[in-house]
Amino acid sequence: MKRARRLCTIAIAPSLLLLLSACSRAPSKVKGAPETPPDEQFEIGSTFADRFLIWKCYREHRVVMLQPCSPHSCDDWIVYRGACGEELPLEREHIASRHEGATADAGDLASRQDRHPIPEGSGWR
Repeated sequence: MKRARRLCTIAIAPSLLLLLSACSRAPSKVKGAPETPPDEQFEIGSTFADRFLIWKCYREHRVVMLQPCSPHSCDDWIVYRGACGEELPLEREHIASRHEGATADAGDLASRQDRHPIPEGSGWR
């Protein structure tokens, strides 16, 4: 009986650790995050995905929040700001550097074919 319990604990512990490491702080709780839901939110990539929250013009700034993710966890959200109506360099450079085949042309972020919804519970909250 003791051996079965030990094996169960050994099997469950890594799964629990993986589940906990996949959790991250809500983007609305990040310092500098806007107080309203974003205009757009999406994820680009699959195994190594990048989550984007975009406010086109929030209090006179374009705001982009980025959360890079690996297969087992996601980093903290990062807040970037720029002028309303202008794409931030991050929106081109980050995609070109992280995703093979992407270009740094203006508007690349908006035209990506692999853009898909952020998993429920992982986007704006």
